[in-house]
Amino acid sequence: MSAVIRDLSDDDLEAAFRLDQACFEPAIAYDRSELRWLMDRPGALGVAVEDGGGLVAFAIAERRGRMGHLITIDIAASARRRGLGRRLFTEVSRRLREAGADEIRLEVDVRNRGAIRFYESLGFETTRTIKSYYGRGLDGYEMVRGI
Repeated sequence: MSAVIRDLSDDDLEAAFRLDQACFEPAIAYDRSELRWLMDRPGALGVAVEDGGGLVAFAIAERRGRMGHLITIDIAASARRRGLGRRLFTEVSRRLREAGADEIRLEVDVRNRGAIRFYESLGFETTRTIKSYYGRGLDGYEMVRGI
């Protein structure tokens, strides 16, 4: 079965929570209530990738004015290196552009070299370092690109 991209739904909350916990260390991962809040905010959009009947990746983004913000992109370790991240990002970008955004930004842990390389391959550029973004001593990069 091939991967299917669809809207992230309320029914995905538990699977999304488990995936986020697997993808990120405790200081960075979202808890259930934070994920629910991110999914339900005005201007939020959620995109899921289902493969083999289960959630293998998802992204949550939002639009504020002409700026899109990629809040999180999570891909199961077993589903990495198959192009799903690129497909997921392309879909999120399309939806943000259709909603009126012309730029997208994100934050990434400065230690996450794989994610930084992935975002650079998508055309993102680092615009600044955000001190202690993920907690005391855990800096993040802000990265931006046009849509």
